[in-house]
Amino acid sequence: MSTEHMHDPDIWFSDGNIVLRAEQTLFRVYRGILCRASPIFRDMLHIGHSQSCNPADTYEECPLVVMAGDSAVDMRTFLRTLHDSSIFQMKLPSVDEIPQIVSVLRLSTKYDVSYLRRPAIEVLQAWYPTALSNFEALGSNTSLGLSHHIMVANVARQAFASVLLPSALLLCATKARDSYELYDGISRTDGLHVELLPENKRSIFIGRPQLEYAGRTRTFSFFYSADPRGPGCANRGHGNRKCADWCKDISWESVLQKDHLLDPFFPFFEVARSFVVSSCCRVCSSSWEAQNRAGVEMLWKELPSIFDLQPWSVLQSTTDNLTVDPSPLTH
Repeated sequence: MSTEHMHDPDIWFSDGNIVLRAEQTLFRVYRGILCRASPIFRDMLHIGHSQSCNPADTYEECPLVVMAGDSAVDMRTFLRTLHDSSIFQMKLPSVDEIPQIVSVLRLSTKYDVSYLRRPAIEVLQAWYPTALSNFEALGSNTSLGLSHHIMVANVARQAFASVLLPSALLLCATKARDSYELYDGISRTDGLHVELLPENKRSIFIGRPQLEYAGRTRTFSFFYSADPRGPGCANRGHGNRKCADWCKDISWESVLQKDHLLDPFFPFFEVARSFVVSSCCRVCSSSWEAQNRAGVEMLWKELPSIFDLQPWSVLQSTTDNLTVDPSPLTH
């Protein structure tokens, strides 16, 4: 055994009876626990019937299994959760726990550990929901960054957890500082570089122009109309264009845009309702808010198609019935 390989400090049970190697890290665990949790492990660890488990490969008198394609970080978190799944007892995970849950989702799907896969998806749905009301409830107060959105979008593809994709892709598209971050990825403070999968880059660069167009023509069309005033505008007549002129204020566009992208879901009236009401007549302000609300609700229903995905119901079914019918995510 090469001296480059090291014991994992946490997942090394002295009485364990099998050693797994992911990258350069060794994990000593219990074969019975692995086989009970996963039919994939059960088949893989059947000595003599798997290329991964060669009877001649041992470490400290235990069978040694090379976990090809699995990172040490993912394997550590996955094995820890096999022994203690308390991470799923919380309704909303902390920011630091998102990467751990992503690791569990990736490997629980790969090794068919259904009792970990479903909770992992449910926990992530607290941050990346299917319901507009839940998405809006999160608001802009979340401390998740672009790297989290990229990781979740990627694992949603890899683990066929497609129900997470629309929210994750939307947050990637609207929270990136510029297009370079979406194309080249970003480096986290811990040194890890995260980058969107090619399929997710495609979805976002297809979807961003559509989001911009929806913002200009639907959710915030009153900002771009030649005369957005309603027929009952209190400021109409005698040359009074107070409401119309207010909509032309260029400063509002700078608030709504990020990297020249108009976010059609920006909670404008939640942020500025009192100022709008005090600056314009109530007829116009109420009309604009109703128009915005109707546009947002309709756009949310269409969100999967904007990213070239199947409808919400199909994404949910695909996620729930992976072992039955892992149908394609895109049209």
